[in-house]
Amino acid sequence: MPDQPQIIDIGLNQPGELLCDFCAGPTRPICYYPAAVFRITGPAGMDWESGDRWYACPRCAAFVDRDDYTGLQHALNTPAHLVTLAWLPFRVNRQGPPVPIGPGENPEQHRRPTNTETGTEGDG
Repeated sequence: MPDQPQIIDIGLNQPGELLCDFCAGPTRPICYYPAAVFRITGPAGMDWESGDRWYACPRCAAFVDRDDYTGLQHALNTPAHLVTLAWLPFRVNRQGPPVPIGPGENPEQHRRPTNTETGTEGDG
């Protein structure tokens, strides 16, 4: 459909893999933050979809839990536009406390695709 904007899932995780959505570093996430799915319009008008879970490693979770996105930006040496583009909308769309991930657990293991991921509307 040429009239539809291209939607890109910004999650960096490969199927079955857990990766911090804030730093994409090598340290395994210890939790995820539930969030309402939101759309991000980036450079050149490209649209991204946020996903409904934001995974965080221990370092990034400490900043998110303190609501310190400026500190996180400085700790990761992240460009300011990423904070404005993704992290601040995440902050607004976050839905509740972090959900801990225990050693060896994978919260994605039995997860079904969301309606957004499958391109369907309604309850399926």
